[in-house]
Amino acid sequence: MLSAYAERAPLVKLRDATSIPLLLLAAASCTSGAASPLSRLTAAHNALESHGVVRLGRVHEGALAEGASHTIELALEARCYTIAAFGVDSLRALSLSLTDPSRASVARANGDSAAFVRFCAPRPAAYRATLRAEQGSGSWALSTWSASSNAPAVASRAAADGTCVAPLQLAPMTTVVADTRRGQSLLDSACAASDADGAPELVYRVDLARRMLVRARARAAWDVMVSLRRRCGELGPERACAAHDPESSDDAVASAIVEPGPLYVVVDSKTTQSGEFSLELDAREPPSAAEVCSAATELRPGVLVEGSTAGLVDRFDAPCADAAGPDRVYRLALDAPARVQVELDGGDSSALTLRRSCDERAAPMACARPGVLRTPVTINRALDAGVWHFVVSAPSISATSPHRLRAEVFVPGAPAPGDTCASALALPASGALQASTLTSSDDVRAPCGEGDREGGLDQVIRVELRERSLVRAQVEGDLRNPRMFWVDRCDGPADPALCAQRDRLERVLDAGAHYLVVESADRGEFAPYSLTVEHRPSAPIERACLGAPTLVHNRTVRGVLTGRSVFSASCSGDDDGPERVYQLVLGRRSRVALSLRTNAGRTADGDPVYAPVLHLRRQCYDGTSELRCEDSTASQVSLEEVLDPGTYWVFVDGALAESQRAAFWLEAHVEEG
Repeated sequence: MLSAYAERAPLVKLRDATSIPLLLLAAASCTSGAASPLSRLTAAHNALESHGVVRLGRVHEGALAEGASHTIELALEARCYTIAAFGVDSLRALSLSLTDPSRASVARANGDSAAFVRFCAPRPAAYRATLRAEQGSGSWALSTWSASSNAPAVASRAAADGTCVAPLQLAPMTTVVADTRRGQSLLDSACAASDADGAPELVYRVDLARRMLVRARARAAWDVMVSLRRRCGELGPERACAAHDPESSDDAVASAIVEPGPLYVVVDSKTTQSGEFSLELDAREPPSAAEVCSAATELRPGVLVEGSTAGLVDRFDAPCADAAGPDRVYRLALDAPARVQVELDGGDSSALTLRRSCDERAAPMACARPGVLRTPVTINRALDAGVWHFVVSAPSISATSPHRLRAEVFVPGAPAPGDTCASALALPASGALQASTLTSSDDVRAPCGEGDREGGLDQVIRVELRERSLVRAQVEGDLRNPRMFWVDRCDGPADPALCAQRDRLERVLDAGAHYLVVESADRGEFAPYSLTVEHRPSAPIERACLGAPTLVHNRTVRGVLTGRSVFSASCSGDDDGPERVYQLVLGRRSRVALSLRTNAGRTADGDPVYAPVLHLRRQCYDGTSELRCEDSTASQVSLEEVLDPGTYWVFVDGALAESQRAAFWLEAHVEEG
């Protein structure tokens, strides 16, 4: 009498002997409630017999305690076999392995209360099948099946040679041992090096009846690689790929959530190597996004967490980046509303997103990705109490994206370093400060901005000067629209002339202690930033500015460049050569055309002895007040600008060695109106 599964057997079409594992898998799941292993084996026999598959040899039976194993001698002919073992439900995990006459492993499978392997014997020989109770104990039964055809294994391999046209069949929850040297070199992969075209590969096909999480694990003593593809061919899109470095302990593990239908598993090399490998295929119901999030790694304030996306799947979108690779989810639990700063240091182009829920279809609340000058990346948000999820998304299917993640949490209200002049942050000896306004309050009133609006979070940095100096301060990082200003006392008024609504500030300050305030221009915004402060004696600069002659309109002035550099220009770099400074006074709005030329000539190599640079400022000391800067590799340079009434500063600059001199001619052509 046929089992319930056998009555439904016509739903599964047996194309060839390679489909036997699929039928056994279905039989194992449909008869798991059978009273004994022998009845489960009989049901499988009934199902397979209707498809022309026969059982060979006797049925082996026995019982196993947990951790025990039993070995069976099998005399196999040169043909393809499927060896299946069925146990009672109390045998919760079985493993089945097959070794050849030299005791080398040729196939292995892990299952629950049923396990089976498929193997094509190249020649008649004595093999050993070993059944082990990994978890649980109880009785078992084992038998061997093969297609009724007497065709040898060589003919079977001709029909399934491991290519896209004739892939080898693979069943879920099995392990196979094979050798890529029998394969062909036809496919490329995102995981392979550009010079790996000559490496042979083997192609396996697994047919999925439903949506499943598929994980293929390849292991070898060489640079093995495994990839998953929905279509097989040179241009077939890869769902996932992974490579193994024999110098590390990690296997090559490729994972993807795959819809029903055929899936191709390709074993290849990431270089040009080939050889024996083992391939383990696991296919199971994918966990829901909620299950993934509930099992996510916990983020704890101030604790560095290291992770990787290796072996994971792509579930969540990162709209700010082309992150098509796998994701790793982290969870952060807040007992009260707080400011949260999460920093990702991935060393690649991994993106970081913030999600309130694990709905894959919902857009994230925030997304950050690295840029050319933006590594690591951060997400800075004021968040309510509850559980929040941060997702690291790899940039490509081949990226394993090892990364480090750190969460900082601050509940506003507590005093923090940098709040006032008394608790000001100290500037490191290097002049570069890594800080954040995460713990800041709005303590110091800014003298610049629209209506001196309040709400910008500020930090105070103490700067000590031994002499009167020109001080340059620059802010970089995630703090948007920062403003900086100098104060002598945090509780006193600040000079609006010592304020800048940008990321750069240049001022001449007396010797002594000064306080630089870095503030977010946007109300309540907090973010990490890097502050660089440089200073040098201001005496040479002040002498040059105080002694600057006035340009006469529409008249040419002749001068000579010599000496050391004092100023800098945006289009010529710092300390590139000496300068001459001139004042340009305008009584009314005018169009000004400045022209600079030289006859310094060229060197024997054809390079100019002096490459002229012309730049224009509103203030002599302040490089951030630069209006225009023009340079040239020829002997002449000019610029034109419409200027309001006032005094401007014209700089003749350019590359010139200290030991050299260069004559120049400068003209300011002014048209009023």
